[in-house]
This record gives sequence, C-alpha cells and structure tokens, in this order.
Amino acid sequence: MKKELKKNSNALTFDNIGVGASTILDSTNDAVLLMEGMNFIDCNKKAIELYGCSSKEQLLSMKPYELSPEFQPGGKYSKDEAFKKVNDALSGIPQFFEWKHTKFNGDLIDTEVSLNLIERNEEKNLIAVVRDITRRKKAEKVNDVLYNISKAAGESNTIEQLAILIRKEIGKLMDSKNYYIALVVDREKSLYRIPFMFDENPEDIEDPHDVLDLTGGFTDYVMKTEKPLLANKYRRDDFFESSEIKLIGVDSESWLGVPLKAPGGEVIGIVAVQSYTDPEAYSESDLEVLSIISGTIASAIIQKRSEESLKESESRFRKLSDAAEEGIVFYDNEGIITDANRAFLELTGFKLSNLAGKNIINIFHSESLQIFKEKDSLLSGDPLEVKVLHRNSSSIYCASTIRKFNPDTENMRVMTFKDISLIKKHEIEKKELEEKLIRSEKMEALGHLAGGVAHDLNNVLTAIVSYPELIKMHINDKKAIEKYAEKMKNSGQKAAAIVEDLLTLARRGVTNFEILNLNDVIKNFLKSPQYEQTLKSSPGIKVEAGLAEDLYNMKGSKIHLDATIMNLFLNGVESMIKNGTIVISTKNVSGYEFSKGSGSKKYIRLSISDEGIGLNPEEQKKIFEPFYTKKAMGISGTGLGMSVVWGTVKDHKGIINIESKKGMGTTFNLFFPATEEKAVVVNNKIPLQDYMGQGEKILVVDDDDHPRDIAVEYLRRLNFDVDQASSGKEAIDLVQIKKYDLIVLDMLMDPGIDGLETYKKLLKISPGIKAVIVSGFSETERVKRAQELGAGKYIKKPYTLEELVVSVKKELGREQ
Repeated sequence: MKKELKKNSNALTFDNIGVGASTILDSTNDAVLLMEGMNFIDCNKKAIELYGCSSKEQLLSMKPYELSPEFQPGGKYSKDEAFKKVNDALSGIPQFFEWKHTKFNGDLIDTEVSLNLIERNEEKNLIAVVRDITRRKKAEKVNDVLYNISKAAGESNTIEQLAILIRKEIGKLMDSKNYYIALVVDREKSLYRIPFMFDENPEDIEDPHDVLDLTGGFTDYVMKTEKPLLANKYRRDDFFESSEIKLIGVDSESWLGVPLKAPGGEVIGIVAVQSYTDPEAYSESDLEVLSIISGTIASAIIQKRSEESLKESESRFRKLSDAAEEGIVFYDNEGIITDANRAFLELTGFKLSNLAGKNIINIFHSESLQIFKEKDSLLSGDPLEVKVLHRNSSSIYCASTIRKFNPDTENMRVMTFKDISLIKKHEIEKKELEEKLIRSEKMEALGHLAGGVAHDLNNVLTAIVSYPELIKMHINDKKAIEKYAEKMKNSGQKAAAIVEDLLTLARRGVTNFEILNLNDVIKNFLKSPQYEQTLKSSPGIKVEAGLAEDLYNMKGSKIHLDATIMNLFLNGVESMIKNGTIVISTKNVSGYEFSKGSGSKKYIRLSISDEGIGLNPEEQKKIFEPFYTKKAMGISGTGLGMSVVWGTVKDHKGIINIESKKGMGTTFNLFFPATEEKAVVVNNKIPLQDYMGQGEKILVVDDDDHPRDIAVEYLRRLNFDVDQASSGKEAIDLVQIKKYDLIVLDMLMDPGIDGLETYKKLLKISPGIKAVIVSGFSETERVKRAQELGAGKYIKKPYTLEELVVSVKKELGREQ
C-alpha cells in the first residue's frame, strides 16, 4: 500500500486542492473522500471515524462496495449500484443518494452520499461526502410507529384490537414475540390487571379479568419507580441478590419495561417485552425507543377508556347544547366526533349517527382543512372562518372557534359554528366587482398600448402611402424615384419591426437563429442612426463599452438582440434626467446555476447599467409587463420595449436579472447560452445575375394578392417561368395538369386548406416536388413538419428580392 501511495504521489489529494483544504475538511462533521474511479485516494479524519478504521491506509485500501452489505435495502446488488453511480458522476451528472454502509466491525449504518466530479489538469476525480443518518432513519421509523399507533387508537373498535396493533408496531422496532401491558388496579397494594398479553408459552397467559398481586416483581418495580428498566440475565441476578426485585412467573433472559404515563403525568401501567432465550435481545437504544412510544400507547389506551365515559356523559350536556343557537361539535384529542347539538345538525342536514365516531376533518370542505388543523393545534379560541359540508354536498361558510373542553377529567374539544353564508355572499360579490374593475383597467391599458402601436404604425404607413404620390410626380426623375422607393422600403422595414415586437410579446416572433457574436451586434448598434440620434438629443449622456475580446459565440436572432439592446439603452437614457453614464459590457461566464433547460454550461453575460433613478422592488416585479410603462403612450413608445426584452431572453433560453436600488441606478444582466459553433461569414452583396433563372417552372401559392403578385414579379424579372395560385385547392388543380420545378408556398391560408395540408396533397400528385415555405409568423411546428416531409428553406414575410431568389436558387440546386 505504501508503494502504491508513493507511486501516485502526484495524484490529487486534499493537500494539493488548495491552501488549508485538508485542515478545513478535518474539522467538518461529514466524511469526505477523494476518489479515482472506484479507488479512494484521500479522506478526512471523519471518514476514518465513520467506518471505524484504525488508520487512513486501512480505509484507502478498500473499495466503496467493500464497505457495504451485499445488497442495498431496495434489493439491488451493492457492487453493481456503486459502479453505476461512480460512472454517472464521472460523466458529469452529480449524484445524491441514500446508501447502507458496513463499518469495519460489521455494524450497519445508514448514510446520505453525494458524488461530484472534480476536473484538474485534464484528470477526472470524484469527491464523495458521506453523512451518517442512522439516527435520523431510526427516528423516522419511530415517527411512523407513533403515527400508526395514534391512527390505530381512532380506528380500532376495542382495547383488545388496539393492543394487537400496538404489538405489531413495536415489532417493527424490536423483538415483541413476548409482550404485555399491565394496568394499575390499586397502586398501593400492587394490584394489576393484564388485559393484553402475547407469549410464546400460552399456558402462562393470565386471564385478562383477573386482578393480580405483583408485589416486588419487575412490573411493580417499574410502576413504583416510574422509570424504564432494562434487565438482562446478569443485571437481573444483581436485582435478585439485593432483594430489590423477585421473580414472578417464568424466568427470562432479557426483560424491558417502561411506565405508561398519561398526558397529565399519571402512570396508568406499564408496557413490557421479554425474551426467554437471548440475553442481548434488547439494548439501551430499545429502552429509549420504547420510552418514546409509551406516551402514545398510554394516550391510545386512555382514549379507549374515555369512550365509555363520554357516552355516559352524553345526556349531561345534551339539554345545554341543544338550547344554544350556534352549532356545536364535541370531539376528542384524536379528532373523533363524540357529539353534536341540534343547531349543528339542522345547519348541515346530518344526523348524529352520520357523524359520531368519525374524524371531525370529514365535515370540512377541502379548502378549510389546513385552517382547521392550524387552529386546532393552538386551541387559542381565536375566531376563524371555515367551509362546512352540507349533507347535500353543498357548503356553508361559518364563523367558528375551537376551545379545550374538560368535563370532569376527560380531555375534549368543542368547536362552534355560526352561519355567515349571507355575509360571505356579499363579500364575494364585492370581490367580483373589484375584479371587473381591474379587468376594465387592463382593457384601458390595452387601449393605450394599441394607441401607441397605432401611432408608430401611422408614422411609417404615412411614408408608404405618400411616397408613391411623389414617385408619380417625379416619374421621369430616376434619382428621385430611387430615393423615394428606398424611403418606402425603410418605412416598411420599420413597420415589420413593430410587428416583430408584437409577435415577440405573443411568443411567436422569433425567427431562425444563426451563429453570431454578441459583440458584433453591439458594435452595429453603436453605429446605428437611432443610437446617434438619441445621443444627439441627450447631450449629457455618455456611453462606455467594455466588450470581452474572447467572447463566446451564441445562437440568436440579430433583429431581436438588436431590439433588446436598443430597448435597454433607451430605458437607461430615459431613467437619467439630464446626464449620466450608460455602461454596456460583455463577459464569458459559466456555472451549473444557469444550465437548466439550455444544455449549455457556458454563458455570455450582457450587462447594461445606468445611473438613473433606479427601481424599487415593486417596480422590478412589473417592469416586464406589457401594460406597465412610465412612458407617455404614443409619444415616447408603445410600452412594449421591456416586454420584448423579456420575450427575447426567454426565446434564447436565457436568464435575466435586475440589480437596482431607488436613486442608485439600475443594471440589467442578461445571460445567453454559448455555443462552440463558428459563425458563417456571409457575403451581403450578392450579384443578382448569379441567381438568374433558366426558365424553371415555379408556382407561387398565397391567399393574399399583394405578396403573391410581388413574388411573381420578382421571379419573372429573373427569367423564371411563373404561375400563381390563390389557394391550396387551386394549386392542387394546377399541379395535376402541369409539372413544376418548385413551389413557393404560404403556410397560413384562409379559407380552405393551409400550406402543410396543401404540401401533403402535392406530394401525392408529384412526389419529391421541391418547395420554399413562407409565412408572416415564426417557424411554427407546421413549418417544421412540412420540412420533415421534404420542403426546404423557410423565409419570413416581409422578405426582400434577395431573400426570395437566394432561397429559390438554393432549393432548386439541392439534391433530393
């Protein structure tokens, strides 16, 4: 072993992880081990202690599965499971699981284990953190037993049935083959009755009705001292020799008994288990566990005893409770209903026979169960509102109180019920009116939003509508025509950008992603006319850019990222009254906290900070809502800007957070998944002569005249043989009589069949027919389905001449 350690002296250890790592890990309460595959290579002191090893070398010589039983509790082979979890951890999947371990002395312990990958110098190791949860697991088992005993108290019909269930539960924790409960008849005279006894020797079972004198025996000793007792063969001999205890009945090798104490402290008897053959059948731990259980056993027995007393006292309170106008229900500590007055029965329509013996939770609507349980545990008498079930399955609102009720020596609870259904009806009507008002306010906000959008669209539509008139006026002036046509094109692109914002808000606007570098998008933005115009109108604003030189690439939409940067920039400018600095920066980041749903461990952070008025917590919650804006609608914007930012980040599987304090500025941090793919360099200036057609036959299918006419004119000008169809049905009819090289197919057509259904039918007529898909919406599932069937490029409306002809030529040249 020493040779092996020397040979691997350069291996990862706690000492070479970092300064003080070994010292820190030795002070932790968890066992920590370093692993190379299935081999331990280092450990802290707690690990040596946990497994009961004599030295670190002894522990490091073991394999993980050698410190385990052959099988885990679920029945799986420990060795196979160990290899699986180690391999999963080495592949980068963190492991956290419960595991049964074996100490060097053979004792079994329950543990929680976490396995995590450590990568260092291209080597992969694991760090295992092991926590001993043996006590916790035992406590969970004890809690289950306590719960089951309490439940049995409410469900058993007789004390004998209860005793059988108690013995079954004790058997989950220790040997209970020989078990009895002795109840006090006369404490001073040491008289007892043993109504419940289970024994391997049936002839020794006492008659449950007999009163027994157990003076000086183990039972009497526990009863008199009111302390638990564990007596194995050797300790019993000491008791016998000192005459503290005398033998009564058959001698046993090990005996364990604890007093049964009522909630008030009175000892009503004892519960005992014994073994006739094993002197080590019980331990101090068993003594502790049985002592814990004994209180619940005592309560269960007292409950059964009290049931008869409660029946006897029923008539005592009947007249008083029936005279009350409020509904009244009596129930015991376990929630079992014992009585209900006339007013409650009339309120709910039940008969007392329907309720008595059932748990009180059965009378409540599900909405009120938690409220009842909380107040029932407090017994404060504070008023509460609950919904009570009527026999006809309707519900009644009631004002109630819960108090402890102690007639004579019995522990009972009483709950009152006053019908407030009419009051609640008025409250509900008031709430509905308030909700209608809120909806009205939202509709008003939506109207403002529509007004802002209409304002922006009217501006661009003015140009589109007016410039054709100017073109007519300058029909012989080529330069003027080109100038006005370019302005019309720019206006159309602005209109498309507004629609893009609306589609992004509706989660339908993201187009195909491309590989890009965010720094390039930022640099283009910093050269844009809108950026320059904004700075010109706000001379006190300064901009600083800190762009990482080695920034990762990402998959994204330039138009949406540009709009996001623009909106955050304008938001920062408007937050600063006269002057201030906006900082735009990028940085590479990594971490598992960002990786959910994106499949990436590397991220790009875009930060945009301002020195403006800042946002309070309430404003931070609302800033991304489309109806929330501090801008004047129709003057400074549509109110969509920050909603577009939120939608863009989500569509890019990114994360956004805000750092802001009122009066101290705001920083928006946007995190986008990075990619290892390289950006494709595209030559933006493509000579159209390279894309001239050779007379190929093309069918343009679109239900809208304008985009159809434009596409037809584009393609005919470039020497293609073009036909057109205004519906899917018309396209099918044409393809049946003429062979086409390619279809330009709109996906959304109404009325009639849409693009996907049209394409399916065209494939049956002309198998393998090529197609370019166009749509005014984003790339929907139906678009993707059409591409799976054989359709090619997807382009989004409005498209340019270049976008259309490039897509058509590429699809015509694509091999099937």
